[in-house]
Amino acid sequence: MDSEPKDEREGLPSASGIEQMKLCPGSWNYQKMFPSSGGSDANEGTIRHDLIEQVIRGDITLDSIEDDQQHECTKRALMLLEKVELEAGVSNHSNQWLEKRLWLNQNEDKVYSAKYDLLREYEGGIYLLVDWKTLYGDHTPAPDNIQLLAQALAVYRNSEGMKKMYCSLVEPFPSPSFSLVEYSTERLEQLESLVTTIVSEANKETAEKVVGLKQCKFCNGLAHCADVAGTIQEEAHLGADYRFHPDDTHLGWALEIAVLAEKWASAVKSRAKEELGNGEEVEGWKLRSSGKVKSISDANLCAERIMDTNLLKWEDLLTTTSISISKLVKVWMEKRNESGATLKRKDAVEELEQILEGIITEKPKAEALVRAK
Repeated sequence: MDSEPKDEREGLPSASGIEQMKLCPGSWNYQKMFPSSGGSDANEGTIRHDLIEQVIRGDITLDSIEDDQQHECTKRALMLLEKVELEAGVSNHSNQWLEKRLWLNQNEDKVYSAKYDLLREYEGGIYLLVDWKTLYGDHTPAPDNIQLLAQALAVYRNSEGMKKMYCSLVEPFPSPSFSLVEYSTERLEQLESLVTTIVSEANKETAEKVVGLKQCKFCNGLAHCADVAGTIQEEAHLGADYRFHPDDTHLGWALEIAVLAEKWASAVKSRAKEELGNGEEVEGWKLRSSGKVKSISDANLCAERIMDTNLLKWEDLLTTTSISISKLVKVWMEKRNESGATLKRKDAVEELEQILEGIITEKPKAEALVRAK
């Protein structure tokens, strides 16, 4: 039997969860009862982090990344890294570390761990710590980001000769941007108690749960939390009573509750499906099969067999399909380079755009509601 995967955090707090602890101290102990299985968004974020790391290490090239979004994310991240170094006034790092976990200790006790994405050391005891935020979302800028501060403190306590620390939050999407904060070692020492106090308060059995969209939307205990359910119900009644008066709409408040309710509803449905799938009972509910989806597993063989019937022409067959631009770019670049060319992905895109001029269309995606910064 396979053993359980090792928890490199050792069941203790980590820098990535400190903002949640700050906003909802009770969430730390509460969500221990509901281990996370991860999700597709989290998995995609991990893939994008790994690709950026591999390109920085030189293990792969940027052009070898086939997925359009992953390629664009990596390209933007590297471009933003150059801009971060330019704004910080640093270049030609002497040391570099990626994805390393450190511990901040008090006496002999571990307080929390911090796993940074990228850390670089420069001449004169200057360090740069970078956190990639590769998915769309509401991220606290670097000067106010408690996770970055916690990471910076762990690096400081595990380093020698540090004079100054820059921390940057790098966001490739939706529009490439970054934020930057500078810490002196004196300032880090002043702020250490702020972070350790947050962890200390969260570790208390009496720590209070505080409902709010930012701290609740990714909480492992969201589907189980009576505080969230009660808040949604209470605020909905208040909204019906007086919040939607024509002279006092409070739309921002209503939207906060609406988004939280959506996250909560999704988490509750996932919980119910999981429990029913495990053979447990959910009163009044059951799982029902949604049928099966058929698909073509071999497009080439499909085309050959259909054309052998002599019933359809190629233009008829093509009306039943859609052509992926990213896959077309990949095949085009491979075939051109097999014939002696040395195309990079950008070159292949430009060639195809010229050939397909007038038949490549771009449609804007639907606008998304996001927090104003």
